[in-house]
Amino acid sequence: MKAPLHTTTEQNSHVEAPRRLEPGEPRPALGRGSLWLPFEVDDLDAARRFYADRLGLEPVDGWQRDGERGVVLRAAGSAFIELVSPVSGDPRAFVVAFEHRSRAQVDAAFGRLAPRPEEIAAPPHTYPRGHYGFALRGPAGVDVMLWSEACR
Repeated sequence: MKAPLHTTTEQNSHVEAPRRLEPGEPRPALGRGSLWLPFEVDDLDAARRFYADRLGLEPVDGWQRDGERGVVLRAAGSAFIELVSPVSGDPRAFVVAFEHRSRAQVDAAFGRLAPRPEEIAAPPHTYPRGHYGFALRGPAGVDVMLWSEACR
């Protein structure tokens, strides 16, 4: 027997359990691909040494294109840390990135989300590393990126 998605206690009985999607029902805007945590860093080589050599994360990709350098490290399963230099904005800014399987899925997600102009941190476009996606301003200073590697 599967465990319920949410158990209700007297203390939190006002919280409703999430609704499961029915077969064939359109999925929400987030895909079922990988989770990425991209960071802009001042010193890419030092950051790479820290995450790869000291923490033992496995480098799986790297690039140098259009004045940008970066490395992708596998954190666990389908979770990755992406380090990018040079810093283009606030290096303290935090982004959570959700991978989609295709450019069409990214565009469909953008359409379903229908963001207001002030919510768009980056409109759909191809990033220097070659992936396609967009970013929205999320709560508490956390931007959310939806993207696809299939466009590389």
